[in-house]
Amino acid sequence: MPSSLHVVSKSELTSKVVVVILNWNGELDTLDCLASVGNIDYPNFMAMVVDNGSVDNSVTTIRKDYPGVQIIETGSNLGYAGGNNVGIKWALEHGADYVLLLNNDTEVAPDLIDVFVEAARTHLDGGMFSARIEYFSEPGRIWNSGVVWDRRLGHFNALNIKTGVQETATANGCALFVPSGVIRRIGLLDEQFFLTYEETDWCYRAKKSNYHCYVVADALVRHKVSASIGGSESPLACYFWVRNQLFWANRHLPLPDRIAVKLAVMRRIRRSFFPRFVTPSSAGGVKNLIWAGASWWRNLSRNLQSPHNKAFLIGLKDYLRGRMGDCPDKVRQWNSQAKRLSSSGN
Repeated sequence: MPSSLHVVSKSELTSKVVVVILNWNGELDTLDCLASVGNIDYPNFMAMVVDNGSVDNSVTTIRKDYPGVQIIETGSNLGYAGGNNVGIKWALEHGADYVLLLNNDTEVAPDLIDVFVEAARTHLDGGMFSARIEYFSEPGRIWNSGVVWDRRLGHFNALNIKTGVQETATANGCALFVPSGVIRRIGLLDEQFFLTYEETDWCYRAKKSNYHCYVVADALVRHKVSASIGGSESPLACYFWVRNQLFWANRHLPLPDRIAVKLAVMRRIRRSFFPRFVTPSSAGGVKNLIWAGASWWRNLSRNLQSPHNKAFLIGLKDYLRGRMGDCPDKVRQWNSQAKRLSSSGN
């Protein structure tokens, strides 16, 4: 049911929470998210939508169905970091004690904010708090609930925390709860990242200021994973993953860990680009060897032309050039092509 989603405090002692929902051409997801947020039973919160230059009917529909919701239109796509920063600034200017960044492709439990606030009050060293995030399509199956850094392999491993409040190497940006005092101390999200790893950078900046990151396992969120970018293996995701991971690693990790990250990138290149060479039996002689070599070359050429691999190479090139911010237009074109192929079943 449409709602203003603006709840007046029942007590001067109740902390004020502003929920920032970033929308970019996600009308249906955002409406579902707002309906879910409308069921939150915390006594002093308000939800706001930052629209990142949508060209669908998002803003018109949200205004019609949720007339009391604060909507800020950025006028262009500022990415996750830039769009959320607009909402964070507004929240701080309007007296928020806590800010909850919530992906628009999520639905939340009614006690979400109560659980987060209690965790923040009992863990005063906490800088970033994230939820137990389950797959929307598979309730009960964890998508993200805490990670630990693997120094040997150069990536984060899942912890899948199911109970209590436990420390995590980094908090997930799908549902990120942050005390306003922490934001004032460490600053806003770094807009150079644009999309992905910006919250990881934020968490590591908080850790450098002696804050801890926690997963609050009783804070339940269900997530329609990667709905806005077309999946974790889409060209858009591949581009930002390689570029931003390397940029983040260079900024925050010691040399051995940075080397491990680069080796992990190399392993991914080997898996994605270079097909396995199938050695023919000796009975076939030179003819079979030539055939096997030609087949390997065809597979390599096909891999080099795949949209997500081309995006990956552009991301790696842009990292080496120091080019940050949004991706090149051709990456979005490849992403659109991949989406069309996926929807057509090809």
